[in-house]
Amino acid sequence: MKDDRVKQKMIEKFQENSIIAHICKKVNISRSTFYRWIEDDHIFKDATKKARNIGRDNICDAAEFRILFLMNKGQESVALNAAKFILLNNSSRYKSSNLGYQRIKLENKIEELKNKENRQIETVIDGIRELIDRGSQKYEEDNFEDHNQEYASV
Repeated sequence: MKDDRVKQKMIEKFQENSIIAHICKKVNISRSTFYRWIEDDHIFKDATKKARNIGRDNICDAAEFRILFLMNKGQESVALNAAKFILLNNSSRYKSSNLGYQRIKLENKIEELKNKENRQIETVIDGIRELIDRGSQKYEEDNFEDHNQEYASV
């Protein structure tokens, strides 16, 4: 199948470069097609993820090489910021030393826990409301029967 050949070619290309738009353009498919394939084909999704990790590592290696090259040429400031950005955002070796990244990661975890806690609280409140409604209905039913018995005995 043509799709299978394109998927295999994408996996190979992702090992060189992890940028989705670039690879889609190389193999002449739209990004929406790529994302549909990811959604529909879990084997392709897993293979793509592994290949993109390899590609990301390759980009990080190239960034490290560029830093060393520029340092040796006495031009450290020329591409240092770009290389730093690439490494901080793509390499697990450098991400962990990025305090901003760690802060954002912790803030996201705290937000996730708050949302989970709020959902649990809402569930409990809904349960309490349901019990109160049932109790109110039962109370009204019992009082209605008591009033009917009082009127019947009069």
